[in-house]
Amino acid sequence: MFFKEDTTFNDIRDKSLQQWLDEMEQHEDVAVRGGVKLTREYVQYLKDEIGRLRHENEVKNAYLKKLREKVPGLVLRTSLITGLPYEDDAAFEELCDFLREVRIERAGVFPFSPEDGTKAALMEHVDMEEAQRRAELAVDVQSDIIDAYNDSILGEEREVLCEGYDSQAQMFYGRSYAESPDIDGRIWFTADSEIAPGSFVNVRLTGTMDGETTGELV
Repeated sequence: MFFKEDTTFNDIRDKSLQQWLDEMEQHEDVAVRGGVKLTREYVQYLKDEIGRLRHENEVKNAYLKKLREKVPGLVLRTSLITGLPYEDDAAFEELCDFLREVRIERAGVFPFSPEDGTKAALMEHVDMEEAQRRAELAVDVQSDIIDAYNDSILGEEREVLCEGYDSQAQMFYGRSYAESPDIDGRIWFTADSEIAPGSFVNVRLTGTMDGETTGELV
């Protein structure tokens, strides 16, 4: 992650739990003492599981970094759901940190919507308003990433599939390998001659406009 994780609160909470378990371990009721033993085992299991998941994330991040080194111009795509069962504030912040670190160029973000009759609907989760709020925050993070990506490719030439001409903008528009139809933004470009829809042309990217790139026919 970009920022060192602040574990102060969790450390205090863990210390308080351990102190309480130490006290309960001296309880006269054997059932209580047995419950303490089970609680300690379960807490350790959770710690081990968290450590395993963090290790997996580190491996995945290293793999994505290697991909970028091996494949110049790589564009990654994924879909995310916010407000999933058991997603707390810390988990959501970790998701946003992941986006900032890995900098996936194309990410769709959707709020969790529980469906009647499914197991997920019965699990603990934030309400739909909070899920939507988190989705909007994640979209803000992703928008900054897209803007930075667009700025980074200015000056490059891209092969663009021309899809048409917008008379109001007085520009042709299309997409390269990095843009999916009806999902991502377009590449807008100017040309001195008519370009037939369906034609592949080379476009030099020269600017940005509302999260999309603009350019000129080479």
